[in-house]
Amino acid sequence: MDEHHKFIFNNFKNDISKIKNKIFFAYIHLYMPHAPLQFKPDFQLLNVSTNNYYAYWKFTNKKLDSLLNSLILEDKFRIILTGDHGYRGDKRIDPHYTFTAFYGFDSTSIEYINSVQDIGSLINSSY
Repeated sequence: MDEHHKFIFNNFKNDISKIKNKIFFAYIHLYMPHAPLQFKPDFQLLNVSTNNYYAYWKFTNKKLDSLLNSLILEDKFRIILTGDHGYRGDKRIDPHYTFTAFYGFDSTSIEYINSVQDIGSLINSSY
């Protein structure tokens, strides 16, 4: 997974900027902030705990922030970020609590998104 993440963060912006087709869809799945909690050499924690997961979550957000900031400069992409589930290692934390964020979509087009299943309709209607 570490190599997969590095490839995306090191290559995606450059690769997507080369695409000339106006109708283009890319789906990228990161296993972040899943265990193992590593992005060598920048981040590596062997013990999965609530505190370590939170630290990796913050690290992941910084990596995503950098990537997304570079993508939105061109103002030609629609971006959806969604989590598949929350942290499952601490019974005090709801494992179903997650998030979704949208960039480049009209607010009325995301008004009726109530579940991850609705995202497919949003994508389909955007092309």
